[in-house]
Amino acid sequence: MVEALVCTSDWLKADEFSFYKEPTKEEFEFYDALENIETQVDTLSQMTKQVGTN
Repeated sequence: MVEALVCTSDWLKADEFSFYKEPTKEEFEFYDALENIETQVDTLSQMTKQVGTN
C-alpha cells in the first residue's frame, strides 16, 4: 500500500501532462504509420471476405 502511495505521489509530481499538446514529428510519423497499417489490414480483410464468398 505504501509503495502505491509513493508511486502515485511521484506520478503527481511529474511534469504536467496534457492531452492537448502538439505531437512531435516522431509521434506524428508513428501515428501515420499506424493508420496506414490499419488501412492495409482492413483492405486485406475485405479481400479475404470477398474470396470466401465466391
